[in-house]
Amino acid sequence: MSPFLRSVVIDNDVISRLYRAGALRKVLELWRAGTFYVVKHVIEEGKRWPSEGYRLGLVLDDLINVSIFTIVTIDDTSEKELEIYAHMVLLGKFGKGESESIAIACHRGYDLASDDGAAKDECRRISSAVSTFTTRKILEMAVNDGLLTQNEIDSISSKMK
Repeated sequence: MSPFLRSVVIDNDVISRLYRAGALRKVLELWRAGTFYVVKHVIEEGKRWPSEGYRLGLVLDDLINVSIFTIVTIDDTSEKELEIYAHMVLLGKFGKGESESIAIACHRGYDLASDDGAAKDECRRISSAVSTFTTRKILEMAVNDGLLTQNEIDSISSKMK
């Protein structure tokens, strides 16, 4: 059973940590297709990673092809979503990927997966209904649901450091 009650927009920091641990696909495919959304800017940021971008890009493209990730973009017909995005960009604290992820999560009622405390705080400030999940929390949820063992999580966690 999925612990996620709503769709989750996943940010680059969570993707990169799970990828670095060799567990991106293993962890995210535990939940049903359509659970995780990713914005195009986050995909582009991941592909620009100097040492791992090419390989990460291949993994991301595959996760999209098998519907573990669904690409989502700002709805340019939604004044509210554009307003939130523009505000995030103008704050200058967040990149385009984070800004877009926050705007979409807050406007559409999705949740946000991010390890950036400021991004999570800003998201909750805009919409108290949005739940936020860190990489650690996602791993804990997998253990609590019996999807992974504590030993598997400990191994993944040690590789993320």
